[in-house]
Amino acid sequence: MHRLICLCCCCLLWWPRVWAYQLDEVQLNHYQQQAQMAFAPLKSLLQDHDFDRLEHRLRGFDRPTEEALRLSLVQSIQPEQLNAALVTWLANQPNVQVMVSEQGDGYVLRHLAFDYAAPRQYLLSLWFKNGQQQRLYQDIENNGLSLSLFLMDVERRHYQQRRDNLIAVIPSLSHLAIQHFRQQFLDQGSLIWLPDNGVLSALAQRTGDPALYHLLWRRRADHYSLAALNALAQQSNQQWQIQQLLVAAENQGLRKAAIMQLAQLQHLAPASTAQLLSQISTAHGEDVAVLMQQAGHQQWLAEQLTKSQGMARKHLLNALNHPIP
Repeated sequence: MHRLICLCCCCLLWWPRVWAYQLDEVQLNHYQQQAQMAFAPLKSLLQDHDFDRLEHRLRGFDRPTEEALRLSLVQSIQPEQLNAALVTWLANQPNVQVMVSEQGDGYVLRHLAFDYAAPRQYLLSLWFKNGQQQRLYQDIENNGLSLSLFLMDVERRHYQQRRDNLIAVIPSLSHLAIQHFRQQFLDQGSLIWLPDNGVLSALAQRTGDPALYHLLWRRRADHYSLAALNALAQQSNQQWQIQQLLVAAENQGLRKAAIMQLAQLQHLAPASTAQLLSQISTAHGEDVAVLMQQAGHQQWLAEQLTKSQGMARKHLLNALNHPIP
């Protein structure tokens, strides 16, 4: 007898979950229409933060309509509307129970009919992240922050979260806080071992500091440094822009983007022409010359050919003979 009871308990523990509500596609459309008709007054209660009345009204509907309404309400919330009261309501949403069955070719696909859990979790995560960023901003402004302690020797997932929060607050930080970070990058060699260019790129773009850009162009290229390079196109000081592009072009991972951006400029100052020609004289010079040719600067290349010799002349000739795409 005792063994039989144990067996029954095991069966109950391992029995697949039976969902209380399972709809077909016709029923799903019906409940969606019911929810659409009832939505407007409930949205007003949500906007007024009258959560007691809202919950009372929601529980008065059958479960499928209730869940359809909860999905619509959660989806109506914009991130900038989040506050403590709204977050509390989101956090206390009941579990989704209604499933829908869709008939396929020889199979039946079942999934949640009104999955408000995903958008709810997104909003809750966003609220938590914004709270972290606000606390980080206040901590930086009040106490300063050691970048090496904050970013180095932490687990990857913690690093990514800290990096993203720091990048988010950099545009709002005071000049004093930014200068403190700048000095840390220039003085502390350990920061060069950061796994990506996110923070350095954000600081370089915030300050426009050539020293920070110089560090950025020397590091292994990634999407952060490429974004900083592309942002140079918005600079009003073309001579400064050209100087940065020429330095960035020395980085193999940024070379093509830098030269292509440089080639889009209508006029190159004599000093810039000399710097570009010096790049064509290097081992990777043919790549530079070909990129200029592909951007339509054949006449400029031909002019430089008449003044060049050695490796530069060879690279110019090869570029001029290169098929035009």
